[in-house]
Amino acid sequence: MFNHVRLSSFAVISGLALAAAIVVPQLRADDINKKTTMTFSAPFEISGETLPAGTYVFKTLDTDRDIVLVRAGDDSHLVKIVRAIPVESATISDKTRVELSEGMGGSPEVVRAWFYPGQTTGWEFPVK
Repeated sequence: MFNHVRLSSFAVISGLALAAAIVVPQLRADDINKKTTMTFSAPFEISGETLPAGTYVFKTLDTDRDIVLVRAGDDSHLVKIVRAIPVESATISDKTRVELSEGMGGSPEVVRAWFYPGQTTGWEFPVK
């Protein structure tokens, strides 16, 4: 009976470990590349390019965290690649934060920076 209990415990622990190994990478995927979906109700400018209103996916490149990929809202194709500048914030927000500024002479608003939820480090987009 002792061996049966030990074998059952081992089977349960092994099953839990396997389940955790399968689930954890999926839960952390967005944290790794900071994937964030944002919807803009008006055209906006990012690093010198004007994009139409719509939904976009922002995420960092896995091999270079200072490269931000802006993709179509369904993540189907690349819209823009930006070499961003790491920037620190004194505040931590539990939600995505985007800093905007007015465009010049009637131009669309400019996306200046993006902060992933729960982080003080974000990405500043150069103005061209």
